[in-house]
Amino acid sequence: MQTSKGFTFVEVIIAMAIIAIAFSTLLLSQVSSYRVTTQMRYASDTKAAATKVMEAILADVARTITSAQAGYDATYKDATVGGVDVSYYFVDYAFTCVSGTPTPPRTLRINLAFDGTVTGGVCTGTTADLPASLASAIGSFISINWTIASEPGFTGEGLLKVIVEAQHTRGARVFLAERVSCYDAYPSPNMSVPKPCPDPAGP
Repeated sequence: MQTSKGFTFVEVIIAMAIIAIAFSTLLLSQVSSYRVTTQMRYASDTKAAATKVMEAILADVARTITSAQAGYDATYKDATVGGVDVSYYFVDYAFTCVSGTPTPPRTLRINLAFDGTVTGGVCTGTTADLPASLASAIGSFISINWTIASEPGFTGEGLLKVIVEAQHTRGARVFLAERVSCYDAYPSPNMSVPKPCPDPAGP
């Protein structure tokens, strides 16, 4: 009696079904992995954009210009340190981005990089208010909202709260917040400058 050495039609169908199920599981796993990787990339890009804006704002807030540098304007003089007149951008932000009507120690600088739109005493802005080079570096897929708000802190000490929100068109969202003390911009108090920090409530 001769036996068949080939596969029956039913066996072939069962084998193909098992292979199809295994392949589908593998495919779904790969698609899921791709989606997770893509979302992580969007989140990473969004965080990088928010960090870039935060660093730019903090750098401008802590900016110092002296009479020995090009572009110095004596109108905005805050102190004389070692015989050199100094202007601290922190003063302009502290009095521009403050609630109420404080009395600034001198005329405020109007060409701040992050003056944004002043609403109710708080400086706010969007991607459109960022310097052109910074907005270009962020790209069109991420929108930015930022706020610089002055806080009283301790008597005689200025505090600025900076908040940056970045939103990707694909859903990723990041919030960053930093507080900056005037001592991050000013030198430590000394005999010639006993109270370097501006008081948001006025001198």
